[in-house]
Amino acid sequence: MRVYTVHENPAYGDERRIVLVKEGFCWPAFFFTIVWAIYRRVWLGLGVYLIGLVVLATLEAIFASNQVTIFALNIAFAAYVAAEANEWRRRSMAKRGYTEVSVVIGETLDDAERRYFEKEFEARAKTGSPTPPAMELAEPAGAL
Repeated sequence: MRVYTVHENPAYGDERRIVLVKEGFCWPAFFFTIVWAIYRRVWLGLGVYLIGLVVLATLEAIFASNQVTIFALNIAFAAYVAAEANEWRRRSMAKRGYTEVSVVIGETLDDAERRYFEKEFEARAKTGSPTPPAMELAEPAGAL
């Protein structure tokens, strides 16, 4: 089971913008750091990564004879970035107006989304408040 934090941006009005961010290691950030950071608009993470690359290049120039150490440092740095990537994403989203509204658990992202919206739908039904259009649960395709 994976843990996801749920973030909401109320700036969208009636159609609430909900984003789920997984806790833990981010594989796309490990393999495609620059592309991931630009796509997710994580400018702090991109800056940290680029500064780290400059530091690693400097270390490589100083210790050019020991390629195994340089390789190990590059892998360790990439693992550090991937471990922190989702936290950097949450901070970036907070600066853009998102607030953390819940935490959900699910096997997959789809499962976690379903659980969150079911919980939200039930809470709104109990209080009698209207369900915004973006939160209505649709029937699966082919359901009778």
